Amino acid sequence: MTGERSGTDLLDTLLEPRLERLAALLPDGHALLGTIAATREAVSPLRGRTLPTVFEHGDPAHPNILVLDGGRTTRVGLVDWELGLERGVVGHDLAQLLAFLAFSDAS
Repeated sequence: MTGERSGTDLLDTLLEPRLERLAALLPDGHALLGTIAATREAVSPLRGRTLPTVFEHGDPAHPNILVLDGGRTTRVGLVDWELGLERGVVGHDLAQLLAFLAFSDAS
């Protein structure tokens, strides 16, 4: 953990701008607009709370994940930290990794 941060600050600086950009790209009535609204509703309880922060990679997907097999031990490392945040969101890297894996599996 690297500290604490306001949930309102995290949502307004990290999530809202991305949701707004996505919504601006979509035509009226697109199904993802409902998903955007549901996302905003789901995270609304975080507003006004203090949340822990962590050092976040920002892009945990191929080719940024290295697996080093040393026989009896396997080590995993991350490279390419240009999107890293010192005060990132707990679980963000995991959510991105799971999305990457789901898209990889689907194709």
